[in-house]
Amino acid sequence: MQENELKIFDKNMILNNRVNFDVARQKNLINGEDYSVYALIQSLYLKTLEQYIYSYVDLKKYDDEIANSNLDFGLVPDDRKLAYQKISYMNLKYIYIRNFLFIEKLNTNDLETFWGRIKNRNYVIDDELLKIVERTFKDVIDNNFVAGEYKEDFVISYGPANPLTFAKSNDFVINIQYGFNTTKMTDEEYNENLKKKKELIVKIKENIILDLNGLGVNIKIFIRNINDDLTLIYE
Repeated sequence: MQENELKIFDKNMILNNRVNFDVARQKNLINGEDYSVYALIQSLYLKTLEQYIYSYVDLKKYDDEIANSNLDFGLVPDDRKLAYQKISYMNLKYIYIRNFLFIEKLNTNDLETFWGRIKNRNYVIDDELLKIVERTFKDVIDNNFVAGEYKEDFVISYGPANPLTFAKSNDFVINIQYGFNTTKMTDEEYNENLKKKKELIVKIKENIILDLNGLGVNIKIFIRNINDDLTLIYE
């Protein structure tokens, strides 16, 4: 990815139906069926947010720990990756931010700052952008617009509807996702390997939460495993 490019979901669609579309249109983030302004500002905001998060936690260190563990953490096939992982600027193998970013919540000045950078093709993250993210991200990640109004302490599902995927709408959500084994193992070897994998991932999960303690929001980390028959499992 070049410094003069932004990653977007799709200029013709938005992945979350709880966007406040009326406000987004009022702020000229959406024009008819063209969502490109929304997508581009959201992308630069994500790039800034990821850099801000790195001031608390080195996610690459933990990603490398998984990759170099010799526990055969397979990679998730591209066609099974969520868009949130594909558009991440961290380019990690296993870890990515899962929150959708509701950038329509930004005020006009903040939106103009991001849009000005985009028009000038200046995607360098500096203190001005980081300060906006620091001030606004708790609201921007909050997935709480439901049936035309904003709710508090709203619980949502970040996957198939079961308790393993539930989080509060204002949680900061990270996914740790890995694929199936790439080497053949006996049942005994497989079970021992799986035990060690879970121990490592749980330790990493706990360490990330500790590192992000100063962020000022509740941290929710989901562990997703794509097993041998490509079934998605939440652990």
